[in-house]
This record gives sequence, structure tokens and C-alpha cells, in this order.
Amino acid sequence: MTSADRHPDRHIFQNTGWPLNIILYLERREGVLYHSLGAWAPPPDSAPERGCEPLTLRFAMTGGG
Repeated sequence: MTSADRHPDRHIFQNTGWPLNIILYLERREGVLYHSLGAWAPPPDSAPERGCEPLTLRFAMTGGG
């Protein structure tokens, strides 16, 4: 799945007012579950025509012990 496939619907995300919108995509292929995340921020109020901006998600994992 490419980032173009996961671009948000403006009517859903642009009007939420939330500073961050995240979607978890789940897909089962041949019995295996795959997942990916997509994140977007709404455009500034001064430029709504810009649409939602994709955001990079970064996760840090530390070992417990």
C-alpha cells in the first residue's frame, strides 16, 4: 500500500479540528495479518485549500529489564 493509496478524505479529516489524525490499516492476505499506520494533520485555518498534510510516524522501542 502506498502513501497515495492512504491519502485521507478531506471531508473526514480536514474538518475534525484534531491536530493529528491516525488510521490503522489492517489487511489479511493468504491468512497473514498485515498492518500499517497513516497520519495526517489538517491544513492551517488560513489555507484550507492545502488539504491534509501527511505526517511521519516514528516509534522508539526500548528493552525492558
